Amino acid sequence: MNPSHLPGGARLPAAAPPAHAPAPAHPQAGGDTLPALPAGTAPGVACPGCGKGRIRLTLESFLGGSEVRCGWCGLRLQIDKSACARLIPHLQELQRTTAEVERLRARYGAPAAPPPGPARRLR
Repeated sequence: MNPSHLPGGARLPAAAPPAHAPAPAHPQAGGDTLPALPAGTAPGVACPGCGKGRIRLTLESFLGGSEVRCGWCGLRLQIDKSACARLIPHLQELQRTTAEVERLRARYGAPAAPPPGPARRLR
């Protein structure tokens, strides 16, 4: 029996498309893919508490604190660094190097780095 046909000749309605299609993925280093944010979406993850706020985790907030907070509802999430403890020294070095690059840019009048965005392939 065809699953779209019911006994007596009745038919099931066609499946409705999803409310919003998933965002296309873009390639990242190592061949992994991450979903692209829809245009106009603030960076960060949607707050699991209210769903309205975006919780942004920066290198500074990750290294400097033990929690992040939703600016919309105030939900606080604990940061568990134990699984990546061996990476902490490398992230600290990245933070120091980034700060030094920004200091040199400011000193010599070079333009600031563009904000991070989707990975782009060079042609």
